[in-house]
Amino acid sequence: MNIVAVIPARSGSKSIKDKNIIPYKGKPLIFHSIRTALKSKYINRVIVSTDSNKYKKISMKFGAEVPFLRPKKYSSDNSVDYDYILHASKFLIKNKYYPDLIILLRPSTPNRITHVVDTAINLFIKNLKKYDSMRSVSEFSQPAQKLFMIKDKQLKGFFDKSLRGEYHAYPRQKFPKTYLPNGYIDILKPKFFLNKNKLYGKMCPFLTKETLDIDYKEDLKKSFWSSKIYKSPRIFGLLYKDLCYPSKICWQYYLSKILKNLGKLIFLKFNLYIGNPNFLNMWFFT
Repeated sequence: MNIVAVIPARSGSKSIKDKNIIPYKGKPLIFHSIRTALKSKYINRVIVSTDSNKYKKISMKFGAEVPFLRPKKYSSDNSVDYDYILHASKFLIKNKYYPDLIILLRPSTPNRITHVVDTAINLFIKNLKKYDSMRSVSEFSQPAQKLFMIKDKQLKGFFDKSLRGEYHAYPRQKFPKTYLPNGYIDILKPKFFLNKNKLYGKMCPFLTKETLDIDYKEDLKKSFWSSKIYKSPRIFGLLYKDLCYPSKICWQYYLSKILKNLGKLIFLKFNLYIGNPNFLNMWFFT
């Protein structure tokens, strides 16, 4: 089978500037998805779909193919997955390469394990005739019936028209479990989406543990505090190059916290000793 990994990496992220190449574990974020795909025993080609020459050079440095630049019309904030997947597939077919499966690996999910990716691919191949696609999901803590939207400055249930009473106050055990797509892996069939004008159709579920999905700076903070590197008893200076938290954000953030608390300490000591003629001696020796 011709199995192609497509890694989408547009350059216009608003939440984190240049998110797809921001440092993560000492490498550009996109590196981790490229490495996972290259190590897979099923994936034949690894293609990065980007609109940026800078991203193209970085991706090729780590072993990915970048045979085209994605048009800007498919790289905006409002662009959908279908646009760039269709663009990449048509390019390959035009160049006489006919993919049987597209493996979608988003750079924002960097902590994949290749064995898990291969397990998903193997499962989908075994069920190829039953499904049009596969999506990885994690179990959500609450059923969908207990979620709200804010409308007209009020909390409104998503199922107010179909369910009676205050259903959102019922025990969660009364409802089916809810699963949230997590970006670990999506598998798509070109034979399906090239003819149906939609990507997923009948979806095969692939359950994984909840995994880091980097969309905002807060996600990067979580990745730092939950990392083994932070928890490991190593000398502070040795952590810098390996931090799971990008240096530009991490050190500015924590340095500001340190300076702020140091300022509070100085102010407190100054107020305690200002009325004492020996306060300088007390300052330096207490």
